[in-house]
Amino acid sequence: MNLDRYFAPGEGLLSRCVERWEPRPQQVRMAEVVSRCLEDGGTCAVEAATGTGKTFAYLVPALAHAGRVVVATGTRNLQDQIYWKDLPLLQGVDGLQAPAVLMKGLSNYLCLRRYDRIRRRASEPSLIEDPHMRALIAWASTTRTGDVSELEGVPEGYAARREIVSGVGLRLGGACPFFGDCFVTKLRRRAEKAKLIVTNHHLFFADLVLREVADGVLPEYDAVIFDEAHRLDDVATEFFGHRTSLADVGGVLREGLRVVRGEYARGEAHARSGSGREPVLRAGERSARTFFEALAMRLAPILYERKGRGSVPDAQQPLLRASMQEPFLDEPLTRLYHELDDILERAAFTVAAAPDGGEPAAMASRRILDARDEMATVLEQLLPGYVFWAEVHAGEPHRTRLGASPVDLGPIFRERVFERIGSVVLTSATLSPDRSMGHMARTIGYPAADSESLVLSSPFDIESSSILYVPDDLPEPSDRKAAQGLAGEIRRLVELTGGGALILFSSWRMMKECFEQCAGSLGSLDVFIQGESPKHELLLRLKRSGNGVLFATSSFREGVDVPGPALRLVIVDKIPFEVPDDPIVEARLGRVREAGGDPFNTLQLPAAALSLKQGLGRLLRTSTDRGILAILDPRIWTRRYGRRVLTALPPCPVTRSFSDVERFWQGIEG
Repeated sequence: MNLDRYFAPGEGLLSRCVERWEPRPQQVRMAEVVSRCLEDGGTCAVEAATGTGKTFAYLVPALAHAGRVVVATGTRNLQDQIYWKDLPLLQGVDGLQAPAVLMKGLSNYLCLRRYDRIRRRASEPSLIEDPHMRALIAWASTTRTGDVSELEGVPEGYAARREIVSGVGLRLGGACPFFGDCFVTKLRRRAEKAKLIVTNHHLFFADLVLREVADGVLPEYDAVIFDEAHRLDDVATEFFGHRTSLADVGGVLREGLRVVRGEYARGEAHARSGSGREPVLRAGERSARTFFEALAMRLAPILYERKGRGSVPDAQQPLLRASMQEPFLDEPLTRLYHELDDILERAAFTVAAAPDGGEPAAMASRRILDARDEMATVLEQLLPGYVFWAEVHAGEPHRTRLGASPVDLGPIFRERVFERIGSVVLTSATLSPDRSMGHMARTIGYPAADSESLVLSSPFDIESSSILYVPDDLPEPSDRKAAQGLAGEIRRLVELTGGGALILFSSWRMMKECFEQCAGSLGSLDVFIQGESPKHELLLRLKRSGNGVLFATSSFREGVDVPGPALRLVIVDKIPFEVPDDPIVEARLGRVREAGGDPFNTLQLPAAALSLKQGLGRLLRTSTDRGILAILDPRIWTRRYGRRVLTALPPCPVTRSFSDVERFWQGIEG
């Protein structure tokens, strides 16, 4: 591919056709690597720092590629940015007019079959005056896309909103009476005509899993580009794992109940009573609740003891999660499990035999059997290479969950992704903690030896536009006075910049403690805390405020794009090491240890450095941004690994002295 035709300064098509486009050598280097990968096949990885222009660097080769390309992102924000902002700019350029389609996860789209049931129920007296129901029906009767993100005035937690959306296990295909008008069907048809599909990691992996038993959600494709590829291990762990809970089992039984009642039937058939079949499904619901509540009673003391807390729940962390590699079903619990297993089998046959049930009955029956199989897989612990875990919520036994997660993702990625797909591109602003792709090779089996890898620095002048402050006189994170020391340093930094701050904590407990100590002393500044509003609303308030201060946890290390002076200070409370006794982390560390490796230096330290890099990367989003970065963890100076952490971070001046920070800020202000 002749990239000069597009990227050449002054004479290239991008400089002539795209407003405010400016040539960047890093962008061209990335485009060259992506282009080679798409044309020759294989795998490549590119770490592209903020300011590289990575979306153009892969979209130009993708749009010009002869085959169909899937672009999968880790966040909805980036997915929308690519489709609604970047693609329209490029598709006006000669040679890049390839048709594209945006495909979100199926739970983002209205299912007309499920909505028809809700619409008919809306005439019930209890629902006629419900404003949320009226808003839902008004939207559903007029929407052209079926995308529930358009639905306003209805809370996300509203039950009917959850019950009208599609899902991988809910589609009937051609047997559905609404198939011709189905929003997902129309979307799939548009995707089959498109050369570029913009989706997300979740839908991509849902498609991979579905292809094992049925047709995929995505049409066939030749290449995939994973943006925000640092998230892939978490998403793959979720999709190739197994889990069971009261919510999972109860959900499929309730769907079966709707089928036998004829709630999905049309016309007069809707009046049919399923009373003769309901008792089996009701018995299944009772049996499931009894089993999971008994399971919680059995597991709670085991998990509390394993966490070193005796048998007393910890109010600060009511949710406990630990590995359960050994059998834990005692005789009474085994009896309850067998009873539930038998009832689920009977319930599945009962639903399948519902008169005039058709394909909805067959599907609901399959889902009950699938839930039964998932429960057996987890409880009987027969999967080699998986870690089995339990999750118990103190005081809410119905929230108990059991799961099985793959320990080594390498074989899964090699079989399902790297060896199956013709071309695979991995990119992110944070792929490498040490300018190599060794960490990604260890976590997802990236074939580094046989692939082209590239690490690109930011074109921004980071050295003069930012400073990294790491004080050495604070208590260590394990010290009882840690919160007091953090709060004092936070107040000092926020007062210096006059707000415009994002403060990231590794735990909810520390976030709340520091918020309580700081909020009252920050005067006229707008102070927010995670949890009081949805994430997007908090970020909007931070942007609009100009002097806002947002206290948040690790979930705000990504997906935060607040350019300009509204964000001029980013503080991280400590090096974000993963919790070592999380069952999945624990199992992966153990695997390295058993192989004779050093799990801390091989997995924990690189992962922490990348997380820190993500958090600090929230500060400099444009070439004109200026500000202060701070890590309030003295272990950077007192531990041997501190220098490795600093090496992974942006190349800005590092200081222990607050007076250096003051001078830097005065220089910006001046």
